[in-house]
Formats: sequence, structure tokens, C-alpha cells
Amino acid sequence: MRIQGHIKFDNMRQLRQTVNQYIYWYNNDRVHSALDYKTPVEKEMELRNINLKSIA
Repeated sequence: MRIQGHIKFDNMRQLRQTVNQYIYWYNNDRVHSALDYKTPVEKEMELRNINLKSIA
């Protein structure tokens, strides 16, 4: 339920679910200009691959 730009949650479960959905969206779906228009997950995988290649 929205109240003047704020969200009122009926219980903690609903709050946690909404926060978890936002975090998932932010890390997996939203592209970031500072990360060459990649998601944080995509950038992390790219960096892990570069690090693995430099170790081998």
C-alpha cells in the first residue's frame, strides 16, 4: 500500500520480499553506466574470467 510516496508493509515478510526483489533487480537486470552498461553480475563474471585467465 503506497502512502504519499512511501510504502506501508503489512508485515516483515512482505518488507523482506520487496527488498530482496529490489536487490535482485539492481544486481541482475539494471545496467550501470559506470560498468560499461553491464549489470553488476555481468561485470563480476567478466572480472572473474579475466582473473582466472591471468592465473592460468
